[in-house]
Amino acid sequence: MEDFSKVIDFIKRKILSCGFSVHDIQIKDSGKRLIIRVFIDRNDRFVSIDDCVFVSRNLEPHLESMIHKSFVLEVSSPGADREIKTDEDFQRFKGMKVEITKKDGRKIIGKLMGKVNDEVFLMDEGSKVSGKISGFLLTDIRKIKLCPW
Repeated sequence: MEDFSKVIDFIKRKILSCGFSVHDIQIKDSGKRLIIRVFIDRNDRFVSIDDCVFVSRNLEPHLESMIHKSFVLEVSSPGADREIKTDEDFQRFKGMKVEITKKDGRKIIGKLMGKVNDEVFLMDEGSKVSGKISGFLLTDIRKIKLCPW
């Protein structure tokens, strides 16, 4: 497998210089070509289609000179059901409804109360113990995402 660390570092720097933050970068080598998926974000508003086009046009010519293989570049927002990954995400989406998928497959839905060290806190909203706050260790969690429904 090829090392894409220089490409990823470049993408991160370029996105920041365009006024956005990086939510995720995925590079998949399908053999014939690369698929480069870049998820951008902003703290001050939601990401628009125009924002994705702007970032794509700023990345593509540079990537063409760096990558000597056919590739497809996809730039998009993390979406309404975005995964919560960073401390900034936990702070930004505090008070919003989230879904935790534990490593054992169980799913828990509640209001995100925050993260302290390696523990995420949710308030139960829909059961007979509504209002109860529970903590979940990050080591027991597979994924945390916003719950737009």
